[in-house]
Amino acid sequence: MMQERGLLVDHTTVYRWVQAYAPEIESRCIVKDKSRELKKQTSLLK
Repeated sequence: MMQERGLLVDHTTVYRWVQAYAPEIESRCIVKDKSRELKKQTSLLK
Protein backbone atom coordinates (compact mmCIF):
# COMPACT_ATOMS: atom_id res chain seq x y z
CA MET A 1 0.00 0.00 0.00
CA MET A 2 2.81 2.40 0.79
CA GLN A 3 4.62 1.51 -2.43
CA GLU A 4 1.49 2.32 -4.44
CA ARG A 5 1.73 5.83 -3.05
CA GLY A 6 5.39 6.17 -3.93
CA LEU A 7 6.75 5.71 -0.41
CA LEU A 8 9.57 3.34 0.33
CA VAL A 9 9.12 2.07 3.88
CA ASP A 10 10.96 -0.83 5.41
CA HIS A 11 8.83 -3.56 7.00
CA THR A 12 10.60 -2.91 10.30
CA THR A 13 9.35 0.67 10.28
CA VAL A 14 5.77 -0.49 9.76
CA TYR A 15 6.20 -2.98 12.60
CA ARG A 16 7.43 -0.21 14.90
CA TRP A 17 4.43 1.96 13.97
CA VAL A 18 2.10 -0.89 14.81
CA GLN A 19 3.81 -1.45 18.13
CA ALA A 20 3.65 2.24 18.97
CA TYR A 21 0.09 3.05 17.90
CA ALA A 22 -1.82 -0.22 18.39
CA PRO A 23 -2.50 0.35 22.12
CA GLU A 24 -3.97 3.79 21.42
CA ILE A 25 -6.18 2.48 18.62
CA GLU A 26 -7.28 -0.47 20.72
CA SER A 27 -8.19 1.72 23.68
CA ARG A 28 -10.30 3.96 21.46
CA CYS A 29 -12.11 0.96 19.98
CA ILE A 30 -12.82 -0.56 23.38
CA VAL A 31 -14.45 2.65 24.60
CA LYS A 32 -16.75 2.72 21.58
CA ASP A 33 -17.68 -0.93 22.08
CA LYS A 34 -18.52 -0.31 25.74
CA SER A 35 -20.77 2.61 24.90
CA ARG A 36 -22.57 0.53 22.28
CA GLU A 37 -23.00 -2.27 24.78
CA LEU A 38 -24.37 0.19 27.33
CA LYS A 39 -26.86 1.52 24.78
CA LYS A 40 -27.98 -2.03 24.00
CA GLN A 41 -28.48 -2.81 27.68
CA THR A 42 -30.49 0.35 28.36
CA SER A 43 -32.72 -0.23 25.33
CA LEU A 44 -33.43 -3.76 26.53
CA LEU A 45 -34.50 -2.48 29.93
CA LYS A 46 -37.09 -0.07 28.51
